[in-house]
Amino acid sequence: MADTQHILNDVWSDSDNALKLIGVAGSALIGKVGIDQTTPGTTDSVSVATAQGAGATIGVTTGAKVITDANGTLQQYLRGVIHILATNFFSAANSFGANLRNASGVEIGTAASPVRVEHGYTLGRVTADGQIKGSAGFVHTISFAPLTATPTAGLVTIYDSLTETGTVIYSEWLFATDVGHSITLDVTAATGIYVGFDATLANVQVTVSYR
Repeated sequence: MADTQHILNDVWSDSDNALKLIGVAGSALIGKVGIDQTTPGTTDSVSVATAQGAGATIGVTTGAKVITDANGTLQQYLRGVIHILATNFFSAANSFGANLRNASGVEIGTAASPVRVEHGYTLGRVTADGQIKGSAGFVHTISFAPLTATPTAGLVTIYDSLTETGTVIYSEWLFATDVGHSITLDVTAATGIYVGFDATLANVQVTVSYR
């Protein structure tokens, strides 16, 4: 217990209520650190001297903005960031969702540069057995329509294949009384897209929109 008290006496000053800073090479007192707990959050806070050293840079409020990769102080860089945000995103003329421009500088969403949303499908049309796509793809819609007033009824089949064999994507009987119509599939084809007519189907066109 005595040893512990001796150690405490070496590092703590009861009279000053402060921690002693003791040099490594000797026991001479070189300084004291005290914490004033009179008003927590106020008397125990740390202040930065803004008139000298690193604090001088933090305290500057008049530095010109830096908006390039040029040298500058922390304050100049922060001022540059605020300038860029205020000018390009938060001003009345330039806000999010407004004044977005294309590569030519024309504002997007105007008559001169309208916004278009396109699916980018390709059309393939056959009136008999035929390959629509010779590789993997995506079938969006299939449209059927008579080519004459008296088409010949029969079965049409859409294959996930390069030929009239393999995995069937869709099949439908078409009759002489059918009117033109379309169906939406939105399915993938792992190998290809092929339209097959049976032996009797005739005078009918099949159009496939695909990617």
